[in-house]
Amino acid sequence: MKVFMHYDTPSDAHLHKTLKMTLPKKWVPGPSSKLLIQFVESYNTAFPLNTITVEGHHLELDNGISLSLNDIVEHTIKDRGDLFIRPGQSQEAESEFSLEQKLKNSAPPPPSSSSSSSSSSAAAAATAAANPQGQLITCKHFGCNLRFKKGSPPTNCVFHESPPVFHETAKWWACCPNKKAYDWETFQAIEGCQKGTCTETKEEGKQFMGGCDLRAPADGPKLQSIDDFNKGEVEGEGAPALTRLRELLKEVGDIDYELFDQVLGGIAKDAGVDVDDKDSKAVLVEGLGKKLKSAMKAMAVDQLRMN
Repeated sequence: MKVFMHYDTPSDAHLHKTLKMTLPKKWVPGPSSKLLIQFVESYNTAFPLNTITVEGHHLELDNGISLSLNDIVEHTIKDRGDLFIRPGQSQEAESEFSLEQKLKNSAPPPPSSSSSSSSSSAAAAATAAANPQGQLITCKHFGCNLRFKKGSPPTNCVFHESPPVFHETAKWWACCPNKKAYDWETFQAIEGCQKGTCTETKEEGKQFMGGCDLRAPADGPKLQSIDDFNKGEVEGEGAPALTRLRELLKEVGDIDYELFDQVLGGIAKDAGVDVDDKDSKAVLVEGLGKKLKSAMKAMAVDQLRMN
């Protein structure tokens, strides 16, 4: 299955992007959120000074209907269809448009027929092809995604207690902050921390979290962001050095905090360490120092050539 994703919100056409994606087979029966996250990561790599966020955008079909993060790809998006990245948070799964209307608007039109019965049969066949499992319902527990028949005996499932967090290129579950992933396959392989039975009742509250949620006050244990890591109550000289450098670069070069955090996260990934781990501070400081030294040498060489 292939889709064409377009982002044309900025007034500057140079910041527009079209991404042609051939979806992995595992994505087709999964939620549309995977497509949005993949596009955001691709866009931010191409335009690091004009980054966008998953929590600030949603997918829209070419007929103007908005998709929720929970909408299933094969049920709502047609092969080789066009998707548009629009500003604003995604609608919840129970939006003003029903699944049947989304299918009607996104599926290819049935062949014309002179009889109303033929038209009804074609429409029924199209719906059956789009949803061959009939009355199967996707479990609403975070991270489960098992499908079960409505009204059937309870199905055991393993799930996460809290929603997923998407921050820069990192992905993790809010209830398991020490298990981070940087690609979808690894993220999906993170085993749930709770056991129970599948449910058709959606979890209350946010369905996913982003960088702004990490910095917002909340009840209960606070998730540690890179800001917390840099400014938190930690031992050693690593964190203060990173904090001072982060503030100085913002003051001198107007370098956004998010750009600094993204670079720091990349160093952690390359070094195979956790950016939130206290023991990794020395590695991060050393890695960032090497990159800055290399950049300074390159600038000095350019200046010598100009002189």
